[in-house]
This record gives sequence, structure tokens and C-alpha cells, in this order.
Amino acid sequence: MVGRLGELAVEQELLKRGWMVGNFNASLPNTMAYDLFAVKGGRRVCLRVKATSGRTAQYTAKNDGTVFRSFLPGDNGDFVVIVLMKESEPQDFYIVQTDVVEKQLIESNKEWHKHSKRDGTPRKVTPQRTLEFSGKGLHRGMQLRWSKYKDAWDLLDAK
Repeated sequence: MVGRLGELAVEQELLKRGWMVGNFNASLPNTMAYDLFAVKGGRRVCLRVKATSGRTAQYTAKNDGTVFRSFLPGDNGDFVVIVLMKESEPQDFYIVQTDVVEKQLIESNKEWHKHSKRDGTPRKVTPQRTLEFSGKGLHRGMQLRWSKYKDAWDLLDAK
């Protein structure tokens, strides 16, 4: 339910800003790559919406360590919109190019595994990748690091 509410919130924000919006999931349930597509003038973008009821966005990496399907580095029309929800209402939107999110997830995971657990044993390698929007640390504090992406809807207009 949180995921769908996040998609609806993004659709609403895009409509307010003059975009025509379509939802891939309306005709193809749970598509693997994108959730929404939008058109405004001659500009087309595809959006990967990640909604969370907490302050953490979690992803699952593929076997090669990358996260996003159908990802083409340098594609300026491929975006992730992270929606932080509170009590079923959107609180914050982070609009980030997919290559920036992919890079952050890969780098923070590598850095995470450079350090041992508290007991000195190595960390277990899993496909889980995390962006924490509160706190400090390797993959934490994204609300500060990514403050330029908060409500950065204008990034979608750039060609």
C-alpha cells in the first residue's frame, strides 16, 4: 500500500507541474524497471518510485551488484523519486537521477564491507542496499547529503 500511495503522490505532483503522466503498473502489474512515465513538451522521463513509511529506502541488488534494471548510465531521462511517507501522507520527495542513486548504493555498500562487525568478524555479503535519510554514517544522513534533490522537480525539465 505504501508503494502505491507513493506512486499516486508523485503522479499528483507531476500533474500539478504540467506533466502528462502514465503508470506502467496500471497495465503491467509490478513492472521490474519503471513505475511511471511522464511527458511535458518534448521532454520524456521514466521514473522509479521508492516509497517508504520510515526514513530508509531499501533496494535489492542483482547478482552483478547493480540495483536498477534497464539502467543505461548517462540516460538523462531516468530518475528515482524517493517518497518519505508519514501516516500515509507524503512528507518529502527526493528527485535524483538514477545514475546518482546507483553510484551511491554501490559505493556505500563497498565502504560498508571494508569494516568488520563489532565483534571483529567480516560483514556478510547480501543483496540488500540501503539509503538512510536520518543519522550519520556510511549510508546514512541522506537528507543532508541529498538536500539539493529534495523537491527538485525542476531536474525533470532539464534536457
